[in-house]
Amino acid sequence: MADETKAAPAEKKAAAAPVAPAKVLTTNPPRQDALPADAVADDPGAAALQGFVKDQADRHAAQGYRGVKSDTTPRENYTVAGVGRGLPTPETTVVQE
Repeated sequence: MADETKAAPAEKKAAAAPVAPAKVLTTNPPRQDALPADAVADDPGAAALQGFVKDQADRHAAQGYRGVKSDTTPRENYTVAGVGRGLPTPETTVVQE
């Protein structure tokens, strides 16, 4: 008699194709009380702060970056013509003590 305590090898099952979820699952549902982008606050302090933030965002968008420009040297000072004329750059300016 065959030993019946040994289990037959399991047959390999065909891998099921992945199924996309019906909708995106998130732990952060959208806020129902979110204000539209052009809403103005009723409180004068909040309205002033909102105006300040909008002005800063507009300035950053127009400037192309946040913060201050670190090198105020004109671009022409770095060209061959500018260096040939002796225009100063931070790299060529000698600090005398």
